[in-house]
Amino acid sequence: MTKAAKTLAELAQHVGGRVIGDAEVSIHKVAAIDEAGPGEITFLANPRYRQFLTQCKASAIVVGPGVIADTPAETGKGYLETASPYIAFAKILQLFSAPIHYSHQISSLAQVDPTAILDEEVTIFPQAFVSRGVKIGKRTVLYPGVFLGEDCRVGDGCVLYPNVVVREGCRIGNRVILQPGVVIGSDGFGYAGRARIGSRFRRSERWKLKTTLKSAQTQRWTGRHWGARLSVVVQRLTISCRLPTT
Repeated sequence: MTKAAKTLAELAQHVGGRVIGDAEVSIHKVAAIDEAGPGEITFLANPRYRQFLTQCKASAIVVGPGVIADTPAETGKGYLETASPYIAFAKILQLFSAPIHYSHQISSLAQVDPTAILDEEVTIFPQAFVSRGVKIGKRTVLYPGVFLGEDCRVGDGCVLYPNVVVREGCRIGNRVILQPGVVIGSDGFGYAGRARIGSRFRRSERWKLKTTLKSAQTQRWTGRHWGARLSVVVQRLTISCRLPTT
């Protein structure tokens, strides 16, 4: 269920934008520009796609500076002009999105080591695995298939979606969101050259994810990829190299 409708003026105040046109038009939902209809809001950031404005049936459109040159004559339709249309639309999308309510229960089908420390209102879904010595903060959610290695620390208000893996000794800060399939702390591989013979070695790294509101990308993170892949702040704690036995 979506939240109560807002006027375009209210949305402009929420995102810090300027209304062009009908400020009292009522908005109850967000939609794509080619699908939006009456009562819905969409966005257009690039002036090159201005031709879509005449075809769009939305009651309101979030636009960037200069996209709308003149105040539209028609009533019942308005534009929300802002310097950052993408950010503004994301804020509006969040405003109309219904919050997810969790049970704050530990499923009997989850495997939680007796030494693990769980704070208040933690939700753990079936088939999640919590290892020895793990600490989990308040209101954190573990979806099915999540694996937490030994001595992990997960902060308050985190959401770990299905099949997230957090390896041994890693630290996750507060309000971190890890999307499905993310792996934190996995081994990276490199080559140490010696004359004409290269020796493959495994590089084991421990990671710390600081407090953030950003959502992690759905990538498998390895040591050699971390600089390009992370949308959260990551800090290497320790690095150790070991040659494989075979």
